[in-house]
Amino acid sequence: MEQYIYPIFGENRTIIGQGFVADGLFITAAHILKVYVAPYILVNGRTYALSKEPPLFVSFFEDSNVPEDSYDLAVYNFKGVESPLTLSSYLPQIGDVLSSHCMVEVAEGTSIFADRRIILDTTPAYPIGAVQGNYFVCECVRHEGSSGSPLLNNNDVVGIMHGGYGNDECVFLSASAIIKALKEHHQFSK
Repeated sequence: MEQYIYPIFGENRTIIGQGFVADGLFITAAHILKVYVAPYILVNGRTYALSKEPPLFVSFFEDSNVPEDSYDLAVYNFKGVESPLTLSSYLPQIGDVLSSHCMVEVAEGTSIFADRRIILDTTPAYPIGAVQGNYFVCECVRHEGSSGSPLLNNNDVVGIMHGGYGNDECVFLSASAIIKALKEHHQFSK
């Protein structure tokens, strides 16, 4: 998965978020681009300055309360990298086995690829799998800089990390909402 999921770097090459390639698109959480100066990714030795690349779609909101009909989403045309990942309209259900992937900085300048197996269940205080508009909640280990990382069902992207509550409960923008937003803006034909 590493070659399809990319860390987004900020100043001093610090990992500030994640993004991934699916269906010829580079997809990430828009709040990463709003909060940090000059975010970029490295792909096959080439630097892509996300602040200089024109996005196909970008939408974010101003405060920490997630409006359920909003999109924390930035999408770029990215035809140069082949990827087996695809956006899926499937909404995760209780009992699904999913995986979360991102690059994690373990020491200054040293990153490792972290992946986690996730089984949706109903044990946390907030109902896991609960859908609120475009978002759903999943129990998932969240790392600093994991916003924008994909939640996968095999190679199907079912959501992207928006953020967490600090107790391993994370909010994901559903891939079906991403597909809907892109279709509404004539950027996706799936």
